[in-house]
Amino acid sequence: MASMGAAIVLTAFMVFILIVIAAGRVSDARTAVQTAAGAGARAASLERSAGAARSAAADVAAASLNNDSVSCNPSVSTATGGFSVPVGQPAQVSTTVRCTVSLGDLLVPGLPGGVSLSATQTSVLDRYRER
Repeated sequence: MASMGAAIVLTAFMVFILIVIAAGRVSDARTAVQTAAGAGARAASLERSAGAARSAAADVAAASLNNDSVSCNPSVSTATGGFSVPVGQPAQVSTTVRCTVSLGDLLVPGLPGGVSLSATQTSVLDRYRER
């Protein structure tokens, strides 16, 4: 009888631990995605053309996620409308990073196989820099 109770308590404890691990993984990945979006927006704002900005944002965001050990296949999109604003007027670029973090390896009943995360960050273009 005592072994039956111990088995139930141990199983519940293991499920609890796996849920805590999943929450930590999602929290770390959410922070990494936000950081990658910010780094991508900053890299895009330093470029001179919209095409170079999109390329730089994608490269830097992917490198940022890789450095933070987040394994996902990121989707990076950059709004580069600020490059068409005349010099002397305020302009900005924004980068959105989308990533799906896998949770399937935790094998917790009811836990989804992955969580989709998304973050958007904006960076200002230098008002007096040639575009």
